Amino acid sequence: MPSLREPKQHGTPLYPLEIYETPPHTRLSYVSYHWHEEAEWIHVRQGRLSITIGDQSYTGTAGDLFFIAPEQLHAMSVSREETDYCALIFPLESLAFALHDAAWQQYLEPLLQGGLLLPQSLPAGEQRQPLPELFSRICRLDALRPYGYELAVRVSLLEILSSLLLEKKLLPGGTAAQAPEEKSRLIRQVLSYLETHYSASVSLSQIAGEFHMSPKYFCFWFRENLGKPFTRYLNDLRLEKAALLLRTTREKVVDIALAVGMENTSYFIRKFKEAYHVTPFQYRQQFLLPLSHQRQ
Repeated sequence: MPSLREPKQHGTPLYPLEIYETPPHTRLSYVSYHWHEEAEWIHVRQGRLSITIGDQSYTGTAGDLFFIAPEQLHAMSVSREETDYCALIFPLESLAFALHDAAWQQYLEPLLQGGLLLPQSLPAGEQRQPLPELFSRICRLDALRPYGYELAVRVSLLEILSSLLLEKKLLPGGTAAQAPEEKSRLIRQVLSYLETHYSASVSLSQIAGEFHMSPKYFCFWFRENLGKPFTRYLNDLRLEKAALLLRTTREKVVDIALAVGMENTSYFIRKFKEAYHVTPFQYRQQFLLPLSHQRQ
């Protein structure tokens, strides 16, 4: 059974930070459940971003911030309107001090060990003004990379953390809305099963039986924990896989539809256009991102 761990390396060993900005990433209208070892901090700058972190679903609008813990399952999608966001992916360890002073002992060490937790969602109306500016500064520094940018980025990340601390936005470990271990394990097992079988004919009764639930209860459980109906999630996953094939291969559209488990080509094209707002052919023609910048 495959892992939902994102295989892409983020940044480099000497600069372990990767930034995703939109546009052009709005063409990736849906990113299915995955996790990575690094933390991810997201600033919504325009439009609406639907995001699920663990078993909590949010709709982010301009100015909202989201904080995803290392190894935490998450998925996101953008609406039809133009959406612009900045996502910072980096290891929390990069904030650590060599000197184990009071700042390390009281804040950074507890954060790294789970004794302190960042809020998953921080609406624009509940934050200090400098936070969006700090996100923008990090994006500018990363794009221009002037002399000393590595230190400046690290300082800005620490300033974000410092602002959250001053506003008492960090939570004691164990009080955040996180799925219990057993529940989280089952969610990962179900999603991993779909990663393996999405290209086959996956019936509701089949997957419900695989996890010892009735079809009716499985539908309720899936929507309760994943934030959307099972059939919609499966369609979104198939369309995401199809979009990747359109970007990276020259396979015919009909063959791609079959490869992702959608045997009716007309239905596939209609659903693809609903999700990505262009036909599969137009998507292939317009998607100009180099492979090194694609988010798998």
